[in-house]
Amino acid sequence: TFLDTIGECEESFWLARVLLLGRNITFKLDTGEVTAISFDTFQKLGRPSSTLGKSSRILYGPGNHKLDTVGQFVCDLTYKGRTVNQVIYVIRELKTNLFGLPTLRALNLIARVDSTEQYEEKIHLQYSDLFKGLGTLGPEHTIQLTPNAKPYALNTPRNVPLPVTRQSERGADEDGGDCCDCCCNTKILHCSHSRRSIT
Repeated sequence: TFLDTIGECEESFWLARVLLLGRNITFKLDTGEVTAISFDTFQKLGRPSSTLGKSSRILYGPGNHKLDTVGQFVCDLTYKGRTVNQVIYVIRELKTNLFGLPTLRALNLIARVDSTEQYEEKIHLQYSDLFKGLGTLGPEHTIQLTPNAKPYALNTPRNVPLPVTRQSERGADEDGGDCCDCCCNTKILHCSHSRRSIT
């Protein structure tokens, strides 16, 4: 059996405090097959190691590392008024107590969502403004063009082709001057490594 983690857990959203043998114990919600606690946690419960039974499974952590399983015991777990009886494994170097999937289901700490179709109508009614006009352009628009305008395109800076290098150098040295409609938006950019780009 594989256990998801043997390190510290920092996300409190996935933690739950459960009553175990009269003590509130923090568990991480895991989706593994077994519920496990650290040997330190077991000692805090005040039960001697002699009360542990032999582990019925070989447990593995990340990297297929075999864990030092001290033993197992059966105990009641209580969470928000619901009590279940589960097998709990004790692992010597486990840093975070783990809830297995069977325990999560028994305590209603996990739920499966098959579909959200039943909520679609409610969402459409509650946020009707968000679903209006999707895929449409709205009212007609009029674009005013300059008389005798000639089309041109503005592109991202690019390297100057070798055949026009001399022309671009002459253009870069000129300050101002007349230009035609097709090139008035063209600029020569000087780079730190002396290469030029046209934009």
